[in-house]
Amino acid sequence: MIAEQKPYYLQRTEELGITASENQLSVHIPGEEKPQMLQLLSGDGKEDNLLILYLDLQMKEGSFVALTHEIEVTGSFSDTPKKLIVPYRNTRLKKPIGSNKYRLPANAPAFPFLPPPLIQAYSSGLNIPLLILVEGSLKALKGSMHGAYAVGINGIWGLRGKGSSELHPIIKKIIEVCKVQHVLYLHDADFRRVNYSYLKDLGERPKNFADTVLAYQRSIQKYKSQTVNFFYGHPLENGPKGLDDVFITYPGRETEILGDLLQFQEAKRFFKIHKVPADFKTHADIKKYFYIDNPQNFYDHHSDLIGEDPYIFLGDFYQYNPEEDSVEMTLPKEVNDFVLVGNRYFKNIYELNSKGHPERVRSIRNTEIILDDFRRMNKDDKQAKALMLKIPKYDGYVNEPDFLNFKQETIIKERFRMLNLAYRLEHDPEPGDWPHIRRFLKHIFHNGGDCKYEVGLDMIQMYYTKPCQIQRILALVSTSNETGKTKFLELMRAIFGQNMSIIGSADFESQFNPYIVKSLVGVDESKIDDPRIIEMIKSMVTNPYANLNDKGVAAVQVVNRVKLIMTTNHVEDFASIHQAENKWFILDVGTVQNKDKELMEKMQAEIPAFLHFLLNRELKYYSNESRFAIPDYIVETKALQRIKENSKPEVLLRILDYLKERFADFDEDEIRIDAKRLHELIFGEKNFRYTAHDIGKTIKQNLNLDPISVSKHFRFPKQEIKGEEVLDENTGEIVPPEIVTTWEYKNGRYYVFPRSQFS
Repeated sequence: MIAEQKPYYLQRTEELGITASENQLSVHIPGEEKPQMLQLLSGDGKEDNLLILYLDLQMKEGSFVALTHEIEVTGSFSDTPKKLIVPYRNTRLKKPIGSNKYRLPANAPAFPFLPPPLIQAYSSGLNIPLLILVEGSLKALKGSMHGAYAVGINGIWGLRGKGSSELHPIIKKIIEVCKVQHVLYLHDADFRRVNYSYLKDLGERPKNFADTVLAYQRSIQKYKSQTVNFFYGHPLENGPKGLDDVFITYPGRETEILGDLLQFQEAKRFFKIHKVPADFKTHADIKKYFYIDNPQNFYDHHSDLIGEDPYIFLGDFYQYNPEEDSVEMTLPKEVNDFVLVGNRYFKNIYELNSKGHPERVRSIRNTEIILDDFRRMNKDDKQAKALMLKIPKYDGYVNEPDFLNFKQETIIKERFRMLNLAYRLEHDPEPGDWPHIRRFLKHIFHNGGDCKYEVGLDMIQMYYTKPCQIQRILALVSTSNETGKTKFLELMRAIFGQNMSIIGSADFESQFNPYIVKSLVGVDESKIDDPRIIEMIKSMVTNPYANLNDKGVAAVQVVNRVKLIMTTNHVEDFASIHQAENKWFILDVGTVQNKDKELMEKMQAEIPAFLHFLLNRELKYYSNESRFAIPDYIVETKALQRIKENSKPEVLLRILDYLKERFADFDEDEIRIDAKRLHELIFGEKNFRYTAHDIGKTIKQNLNLDPISVSKHFRFPKQEIKGEEVLDENTGEIVPPEIVTTWEYKNGRYYVFPRSQFS
């Protein structure tokens, strides 16, 4: 029998050595009369994350004082939000979002974390010989528990006050009140470590850490004190990672650990410590310590990781040359935005589309403009021309969004180098749970009770694993705003990155269409009245090729991979859709009962787990018999039928009225009639607005009926009016003229309309 796993917050409190009684604090909440007992570390009850209570530096009548912030609470989507003041709790994520381990309260400022032992020392005016500044609340808490008083800063830039280049005012207060003699800014032991990834700048992480040391050095220069010494350090690189890990790894040796910290530059058992600015006199000294002073030094210290693979270092591409035993630049950062395709130069830039979303576009550049750009980077003519020769050259384009085996460029017939217009996904699949995405998608595909959740998963799965598969237009409709429609587009954009554009319906009327090379196109808040635009949209999801029109560039034909997602509040008539049309999957989306302002952030954290699920899931409705991979009957919805009913053209309505009246007047099992006679009966022989061709086209598009293949005889009733209206002198009522019905026989390719379908 498998033991039930403890909540994450209990795992961490036990790991830190905090007892249940130590975790209970008497806390005064501003605005309330009496203090109450609150947990310093607690669980969130939903996601199994750890909540950390943030406290003020001052105490009140022997109780700690909670920092607070304002939140909005709604019982249902339609309720007016209520504003509440609640204790400020930072969330330590059980599953970090990328490199982010913490999530601050929404719309609240960032505060330093002050451990209770430090607050008590401050309140009693205790002299503190050493104050440690460390990123992470739990590191600061563990250190303070053992006399290594520490402030937990939020992020590597949390040393300074907002908008200031000086030390954070709370840090300065502690230094002054507690007569601090030494301040140590402490990084983790992995501060110089890098992880190799293709197209990832390996120098970026150590540079960020180096920049914080420089910022620390500059901030202490402005701190006028003759009595405080400042240091920078980290645990030994072959030992435990963080300050908390050092204490946890070596239980019972707390005095020894604290003693090593107080050795400062002489520390050697657990830490490496430098005096600032004595040991780092210049910015170059800091860069050298982090191995980012030059590409060769960086490679020498990370060669086991990089090997002979190409890599990016601070924007430039490099590769080790074993013959020369040195690192060579293969692509300078100055040319990263430029490409040469055929005989034209382009610069990849971003423009805002009609929805305010950044859209990557290719902007044509001539040689002189590019040379001028390089000269503005302080390059002379010789250097500028040398950079021109470094611009990647391609013979043409391909559009292959193969997300499972992605290649940024393709070589055709071993000689033609082609640039892929698609992009590598930012997320890699990883095992894990995705509860927020699951709940959100069940809401989106609930469809008024006729749940299409599995169909929706099939479509999203094919977006990911079969991006070349033709898909129906997915349309999300609702009369209300903030139902999650736009957030669904944002989720898809978060998953597929630059492979998706979110545009407005007005973009279809523009002569430029950079979105046409995307794998997904979201059309937000759309209503399309122009039949030409409707036809263009439908052709976008089925035509194998499309013309790409960019500014200043001649149109070029590209392979079309577009899948469309549309959202609208026009639930009755956002588009005209014929009865026989099968290119649409339309869903009614209900209102959100409980809004979560942090939902998007939570879903982004789950994307790797969601991709892992899709990668290992078996498609439920996939069929080779449908060009859209999912059979028509599976995607039939009330929303689709409603819009089809409201999309009926005048010609169709007149045809249906004729059929209903004839079935009502005559005892026939079926009606046989051709387009010419139907047109004459409905519109008259001299009607020029509609033709018999319009009749046939309407029947085909909306009723999916074809005439018989060869001409045959058929009969139809023709009614004539005989006489005129007369006044009955006895009753005083008007007597209508006589209507005489005669049956005419004609020869032609007629349609068959069964009573069961049209009466």
